[in-house]
This record gives sequence, structure tokens and C-alpha cells, in this order.
Amino acid sequence: MEKIIEITLTDKEDFLDKYNKKKVTNEIVDYIIRQSMYVTKTDKVKIIINKKCRIEQNCIQMIKDALNEEYNNSMKLHHSIDIKQTFLVLLGIIALILYSITKDEIIWGELFLIAGWVGIWEAMDLELFDDACERRKRKTLKKLLSSEIIENDIL
Repeated sequence: MEKIIEITLTDKEDFLDKYNKKKVTNEIVDYIIRQSMYVTKTDKVKIIINKKCRIEQNCIQMIKDALNEEYNNSMKLHHSIDIKQTFLVLLGIIALILYSITKDEIIWGELFLIAGWVGIWEAMDLELFDDACERRKRKTLKKLLSSEIIENDIL
């Protein structure tokens, strides 16, 4: 099955960023991502840009660049979450080792036990729940980066 995302541009201000005329607006990128969020692996995506105005820039390349930038930002976020997870797991393991050393002392032993399990649980929580939306977004962006983009001039 093929998912067609159609964008009709009536004014170049709708397409170009207000502050940087070399970039596509975030609204268009978000719209494309939202429209293709639930596309399956076997579905193909086709983006059709109907221009009812004159835009000198290459719309196809600008959209690909914007989607690529969005994908790179998502990967940077994933990398920072991975670092945070690693830190939390190491902190949890160190706290559990300290618990095994100090378990004879009631207060310190219990404190290290709780801190260890909280650190490990937070790392698992980040992996299972917090990164789920970003993973879906990255899959969608990969599919969009390989999709066909067609530009039609309707003047």
C-alpha cells in the first residue's frame, strides 16, 4: 500500500522558515512526520508538493535536508539517553556492591540497596518507556528519507 502525503503551498512564507529562508518551516516537517507516523514496513510513502506560488529554492532537497536534520537530532537525543542509562546502571551496581559490603549496618545498607535498585530501574524505565516515541519517530524518518518526493507547479 502507498501512503500519499500531499502538501499544497499557496505562499512561499508557508514553506520557508521565517528567520532562515534556506530552511523549511518546522510545521511542514512536523506535518509530514505526523501523517506518516503509522505507516507499516511494507507501505511506501510518497510526498507530493503542489506549488501555487513561485519558490526559487529546490523544495525536494530542502525537505530531504529538513528530515535528515530531524533524524540527526533524534539520534543525538538517543545518544544522550544512552549515556544517562549507562551512568544510572553503573551507579546502581556500585550502590548494590556497597550494600553487600555494609549490609550489617541497617541504615547504610538499606540506603545503598534502595539507591541501587532505583538507579537500575530508572535506566530500564528510560529504555522501555521514555525512548519509545523517539524510536517510532526515527523509524518514520528513515522511511521518509527513502521516500519519493514529487514537486508540481500549479500556477
